[in-house]
Amino acid sequence: DYIDEITRDYKQYNMKIVFLGDLSPFSDALKQKIHRVEQMTADMLGITVNVALNYGGRQELVTAAQKIASDAAGGKISPDMVDEALFSSYLSTRGEP
Repeated sequence: DYIDEITRDYKQYNMKIVFLGDLSPFSDALKQKIHRVEQMTADMLGITVNVALNYGGRQELVTAAQKIASDAAGGKISPDMVDEALFSSYLSTRGEP
């Protein structure tokens, strides 16, 4: 399948594979496979391959805003702490160029 195909040469290319998007609609077996691939390639530093599955930029922003609001309501952060760096840390694309 596609996941096996993209992971076949990950060591040769020192490739980190990251899956982006809402994975909740997918089967548990597929989610486990995705998680294994991400763990298996996490320490690779050559190139990063982002695989977007069920991903939408607007949805990512809404999800990040909801998490920030929840953390603010729970006292983990205060509203005045919200800046570009903090907001970025709530995105699924955090750490990506």
